[in-house]
Amino acid sequence: MYIHCQDLTDKDYAFRRTKIPNYLRLPLEGEISTIDPGISLDTSSVEITEQLFLGLTEFDYKDNKYKVVPELAESWTISKSGTVYRFKMRKDAFWVSGIEAKRLSPVTSFDIVNAIQRNLSSELDAPYVSILFVLKNAREIYNKEEKDLSKLGVRAIDDYTVEFSLKHPAVYFPSLVALWIYRPLPIKVIEKYGDDWTKPKHIQTNGSYFLHDWRKRRKLILKKNPHYFPSKRIAIPEIQYMIVPESFTAFDMYFKGNLDIIGGSYIRLPPSELERILKNNELKQDYLSCPMFAIYSYQFNTLRPPVDNPLVRKAISAAINRSLLVRIVTKSGQTPAGTLTPPSFLDKKSSSNDVLFDPDQARQWLSEAGYAEGKGFPELFLLHDTSGTHSLVAKAIQVFLKHYLNIHLTIEALNWNSYLERINISDKSKVPHIIRFGWTTDYLDANNWLNDAFYYFQTLHSWSDQKYDSIITQAAKHTDNKKECFFFNKQKGLSKNKHQFCRFFLSLLNIL
Repeated sequence: MYIHCQDLTDKDYAFRRTKIPNYLRLPLEGEISTIDPGISLDTSSVEITEQLFLGLTEFDYKDNKYKVVPELAESWTISKSGTVYRFKMRKDAFWVSGIEAKRLSPVTSFDIVNAIQRNLSSELDAPYVSILFVLKNAREIYNKEEKDLSKLGVRAIDDYTVEFSLKHPAVYFPSLVALWIYRPLPIKVIEKYGDDWTKPKHIQTNGSYFLHDWRKRRKLILKKNPHYFPSKRIAIPEIQYMIVPESFTAFDMYFKGNLDIIGGSYIRLPPSELERILKNNELKQDYLSCPMFAIYSYQFNTLRPPVDNPLVRKAISAAINRSLLVRIVTKSGQTPAGTLTPPSFLDKKSSSNDVLFDPDQARQWLSEAGYAEGKGFPELFLLHDTSGTHSLVAKAIQVFLKHYLNIHLTIEALNWNSYLERINISDKSKVPHIIRFGWTTDYLDANNWLNDAFYYFQTLHSWSDQKYDSIITQAAKHTDNKKECFFFNKQKGLSKNKHQFCRFFLSLLNIL
């Protein structure tokens, strides 16, 4: 099926590089689960909601670092206490219809207030709802301990001024309002059409692109929004997202000229093809590799024996040779990781000392847990979402555990939606012992890793610790970034010692 890829010539590649003008074709793996900003979670959904809906702020790369800059907001002020943020909004942002992009009403502060109130509904069960809990009374409203929405820490001062009141200072709050769960929504459309509001004939959006067509499990087409305030900056008139089952199929489509980009969040490049890419002069010119603020990891279900025992979790983690994994299996130059948070978020440099691989210590921990030489150890089950890379990594972990610990690991792969349904069942004791779930940073603060990521994963691995919670609370309340990093470093050490995660490597963006 892939012979023509393996026999690729410069002539073949020159044909592929003849791009069809006026649109960009991008692959997405599996399915697009939703384009509702309130319930978006996976990379594909977030990618598309980014194009369709604007936030008060956004991130821009300037002077060799990322900065928070205005988007829907024109400016903002912060109270002396650090707990009240007031944003002045621009007046030239408009809602537009799907399919034809008819200009509708202006985007106002009330659209933001209504969106946050809707996203806090426990009936909606937004997967990222905890991001809203920094707002005064947000957690209480979500838990139905408070029913008066006027007590929620967000209000519209006028049509173009929105004010947020926080439970405590949060230096990262301007980053939070860039996230999809804070973005304005067309609440009347949602109330009228319910779950069908995101269909092209119903949807209203306000971003740089609008939804022109969506053929489920096949293709989603966005077109340039003619009413977007800086529309002249949008160079690509149309984006076509192609639903592709796995990386080798996408790789095949790329060389046939049916895709314009592959790699990164647009389906990972097959690790087995990377060496050949680097040896091809034409391909090498188009190949880009750079660090991502992302980690590849597994999570332990700490409600399910025997991984409810910290000694077992530590043994499994210490039996994995991360350096060998990235050199032989993924082959993409990733950095082995022993911590959940990228070192740069804690004002630290990456160090190989953080990476744990000690098979002798692993066997000792397993023996202390009552399973000397792996005797009597029950079968473990590992679940990952369907992907060529995930399959290769899982098989490598299977080999490591059998070789060093005499542990048998059974692997199961499911498509993305089925995978999410499986790990989110109410009876967590029936979730597999180990699940794959990485994290890509959403905003530029360690809080996103050691607070948001941790507490989202907590719904999956069920681990909790009062000391950990105390440290995160102290860190989050500081208005001084250095003090915040001090507490986060304390927290990181505690988390690492408990081994509720099994970290493998810091991800790279590898694209053609």
